[in-house]
Order: sequence, then C-alpha cells, then structure tokens
Amino acid sequence: MRAQGGTVFLDEIGELPVEAQAKLLRVLQEREVRPLGGEKLVKIDARVVAATNRDLAEMARDGHFREDLLYRLRVLTVRMPPLRERSEDIPLIAEHVLERISEERGEPAPPLSRAALAKLAARPWRGNVRELENVLWRVALAGEAAIDEPVAGTSEEEEGALRVKIDLSGEPLPLDEARVALDRAYIRLVVERNQGNIAAAARALGVARPALSRILKRIGLRE
Repeated sequence: MRAQGGTVFLDEIGELPVEAQAKLLRVLQEREVRPLGGEKLVKIDARVVAATNRDLAEMARDGHFREDLLYRLRVLTVRMPPLRERSEDIPLIAEHVLERISEERGEPAPPLSRAALAKLAARPWRGNVRELENVLWRVALAGEAAIDEPVAGTSEEEEGALRVKIDLSGEPLPLDEARVALDRAYIRLVVERNQGNIAAAARALGVARPALSRILKRIGLRE
C-alpha cells in the first residue's frame, strides 16, 4: 500500500506469467487489492508504469500476453531507443552507472578518458544497458583496459560480426538439406543477436514477422 497516491513501476512486464497477468488486469480494472493475509478488498489509487524489452503486441498475437492487459497498459507508450541508436548519450549514462557502482563498492571510480568514452560509443551494445553495466563494473575493478576485452562468449574477430561455421569433414549433404542447415544456423544467430525478439530479427533479415515465424517453425527453431 506504499504506492497509494503514487506510482507503481513494473519492470520486465513481458516476463509476467499469464496467470499473474489476469490478476494484474483485475487490479487495473477494479482498482482494488486484497493485502497479503487480509480478508477485505482495499481500494487503491496509484499510477502504473510498466517497462519491457519485448514486443508485447507480438506476444499477444502468439498468445503469450493478454491482449486486454496490453490495451490497459498501453495508454501512453514511450519507446526508449537501444544504446546503439543513441551513442551521444553513452557518456552521461556511463557517468551515472559508474557513480552507482562507486556507491556499491564504497570506493570512488576513476573518471573515463576521452579515448575510453569514444570506445564505449563505438561498441554495438547488443546487450544494451546490461552489457554497458557489465563493462563498467570491469572498468571499476581493472581500469579502462577492460573496455577492450571482447564480449563474453565471442572472440575478438567475431565481435560485431555474425559467423556461421560449416563442418565439411563428413559426407556432403544434398543441396536442399545443406541450405536448410545453413538457414537454420544463420537465423539462429540473428535471433540470438536480437535477444529472441522475433520482430527485430525479422527486420534484420528483411522479412515480415509472420514469415519469419513460419520459417522458424519449418526449420525446427520454434514450436
């Protein structure tokens, strides 16, 4: 009840289970809750702000997010562009994150040089703000040299590039099977690079989202 007359912030709303979505919808519609352990319903008056990095409209079409809840939440939508689309903001964001890291560590963080800020602005930031936080934690612990370290799970030459490895040591596959194998490997990489966001992967591949969904089912990457 602390949010009475204030604001409730729901982060990662796209991860909310369908059962919990129904309960949240009821709260938004009826504007009342039953406190944990209580028997009486209590009227509430609070603003609800929700955030997600997923395409809720797509999830609603796929049956993973309630459409009626989506319309309840989508009164005013603010799109926050990913870091790669606003590199000019990275110095201010990095300064804020470093201040927070300093508070958590109880030690002052060294200021970033212009060269370090330029390197940060040039990175693709596929992991968005979470990746930036990870890099800045390493900077706080090991200095600016940590910025040049490759992203976990990639080699330096793979950083910023998509690579598909093909094993030709066995018997050659028929051309149709080889094409499916290559498509499967490449599409998997694109989907992973877009953190599982099918709409974003479809844009990167230059196909419509429904078409990509059908392709994913055909090549066995989606049920």
